[in-house]
Amino acid sequence: MHGSRTPLVKWMTAFRLVSNTAKGINAVRLQAAIGVTYKTAFAMLRKIRRVLVQSNEREPLTGHVKGGLRYYGRYLNISPEANGKLQPIVVAASFSSGWNWRPAQIKMNHISKAYLPNGYLLKIGIQDYAERYVHPDAKSVFVGRGRMLLNRIRPLPELFADAKRWINRTFRGLGPRYLQTYLDEYCFRLNLVLRKEPIFMRLVAVCMRTCCPSAFAQPVAPFYKLGC
Repeated sequence: MHGSRTPLVKWMTAFRLVSNTAKGINAVRLQAAIGVTYKTAFAMLRKIRRVLVQSNEREPLTGHVKGGLRYYGRYLNISPEANGKLQPIVVAASFSSGWNWRPAQIKMNHISKAYLPNGYLLKIGIQDYAERYVHPDAKSVFVGRGRMLLNRIRPLPELFADAKRWINRTFRGLGPRYLQTYLDEYCFRLNLVLRKEPIFMRLVAVCMRTCCPSAFAQPVAPFYKLGC
């Protein structure tokens, strides 16, 4: 039955499963759902996430930007900076006003450990983050240098904890190589929930805009040809 599905139907099924805010999808489950090899399922999901990364990069934070530091990985009984497996993440959001605690947009970005020589984010690291992820016309920018400062910016600590639970539950944990693409996938869905936009339709529209509709005539190859 799976084998009779057209490539377009397989892509639409993948989009629907990626759009699921509760679970998302990993390559093993997608393989079973659409009847392709694990390699093909992994490649399809990787290409979708590349599109989501590009979409997130086109939407910098605006308004009043607030954020801080968190770590992804398994904590040991040592300081974060001494634990080489922990990956530093800046969790930040756009707020419409300085006193509004309802975020309009969320970003979670993996940053270089070179910016954290003593466990505190250097000012040059904050500047680099702002140049890459914050709109030049933002009204204000605050990124806390220490890990505990993020606790003051609700609901960012809870949202990052939820992102970690989703990654660990769905993918059984990640290394640094692909971590950012999965954070972008999580934020893509989360931001659409905040804006009350339908995730599936938005995902299809983003993929169609990035890769022409004929890209879905084959299950995988066209994304390679288009450089997605």
